[in-house]
Amino acid sequence: MIGLRYNIPYIDMEPYIDMQQFLDLKQEICLGIARSTVHYSNPGNRTFANDRYPEQLLPYESEIRWEELTNDLSVTEKRKFLKWYKKVYYSTNGIFIKKHEGYLNKHLEEYSKWTENAVHFPKFIECIENNLPFEQTGRIFIFCQDNFAHLTEHRDSMNDDYDNQLTDFLWFTIDKNAMRFYIRDEKNNKKHYIESNCAWFDENDRHGSDGVQDPTFCIRIDGVFNASFKQKIINDIKQ
Repeated sequence: MIGLRYNIPYIDMEPYIDMQQFLDLKQEICLGIARSTVHYSNPGNRTFANDRYPEQLLPYESEIRWEELTNDLSVTEKRKFLKWYKKVYYSTNGIFIKKHEGYLNKHLEEYSKWTENAVHFPKFIECIENNLPFEQTGRIFIFCQDNFAHLTEHRDSMNDDYDNQLTDFLWFTIDKNAMRFYIRDEKNNKKHYIESNCAWFDENDRHGSDGVQDPTFCIRIDGVFNASFKQKIINDIKQ
């Protein structure tokens, strides 16, 4: 249906979403980021070293390797410590607006709760609840990239058995993907850059982003699409 195996690296979702109402919220979102508690992200165990820096230490293996040094620290404290003490590459931090319990449940309402950060995004949350094509929403997370920092290439989920699962989500930017987010086709080593402010792709395909000179962010909203909306997408793909 969607993904590199079907020769559809991503679907441009702008024709299906009222993007202007979202783009008008840039100031609120940036103020919300400024006022929120930051989470340090771990891209998981299905990561790929950057070609330019093959010796770069990645989080998953490093957190296991130095577990004894960090077992009395919180998740955030552990990742900050490893970043500065062992030079582990935590390329992304971000903001949980709604946080999931259990990675495989990240799209389900019953396993997701609003965080203390949510109070800083009232109009954005109203937009999500009233104007997006979800019958339920799970995780809502803002991924923040600093100047020149690339996003470590990875596949989502914890193991290869998950590869046949296609999850529903919307991926947003406010700057036509200035972070240079891409899906990599391993057969020909081609990067398919998303040329849109809103997209849907197969999270099991290898993806990452190039480092760019400006700080930037993207937002991912996981959930379950309305059946009629999802059917429309499928019908459009088949045409």
